Amino acid sequence: MKKGKFLLPIIISLFLIQLISAASFSIGTMVNEFGGENLVLITIFFILLATINYALGKAIDNKPTVGVISTCFALLATYGMHKLDFDVEGMLLNIGVPESVMYYLFPMLLLISSLIIFWKLGLGVLFLLLGIFLLGMSAFTDFFYESTVTGVIGALLILFGAWLLKRKYFPGTSRGPKGPKPERTSSPPKPRIDILIKEAKAFRKWADKQPKPKMVRNWAYFIAHLKNRKYGSDEKDIMNKLNVTQQDIVKVVKKYIL
Repeated sequence: MKKGKFLLPIIISLFLIQLISAASFSIGTMVNEFGGENLVLITIFFILLATINYALGKAIDNKPTVGVISTCFALLATYGMHKLDFDVEGMLLNIGVPESVMYYLFPMLLLISSLIIFWKLGLGVLFLLLGIFLLGMSAFTDFFYESTVTGVIGALLILFGAWLLKRKYFPGTSRGPKGPKPERTSSPPKPRIDILIKEAKAFRKWADKQPKPKMVRNWAYFIAHLKNRKYGSDEKDIMNKLNVTQQDIVKVVKKYIL
């Protein structure tokens, strides 16, 4: 499992690098397609996503729910800033952030955010968010040269991420390998009244052959008989081994011995 935890981030990183390369990605292409303002908005989206996800994660234990709510809030906030013509790029330039830094920031932030999402929320949430991102990029922009292929990849990632989340949080609904069967709880042993009755009849036959039968047909002699028959070392031990009560012994003695 430890090897898998180190291997998966490497695979994800290679996947993202190949994906960006397949999109004929370059800094110049990114500038021409998006422009600095759009890149800043996307960067803000990821920052809001990470911040809201961290805040909600403190109050809600269900990680998929936190991921969906965080994504919705981050999208709405970013969309609102875009519709209000909030000049984020100008604000960053005014505080001294070079324009070239903003162009490099987006791909690095995408890679770092993906690794953080993987460690914090799991592979299912990461694939789900990447699928939504790729599907949206292919549907609403011309950034990728093969937008149809990118859209299909995004849809497949969404389905695969949803399947992983289903297996993780709803294992009973999948047709995976069956888990170990629950251990059967053994029922308590039944009282062995039948043994008491059998021994009482045998004791009565023995007592009737004695010179004074009435002297030996009593409780104490019957308990001694059971001890000789190895049913226990004393009265309490006999009751425990035969799972009977003192009242059970009294009834048997009255009915079959006295």
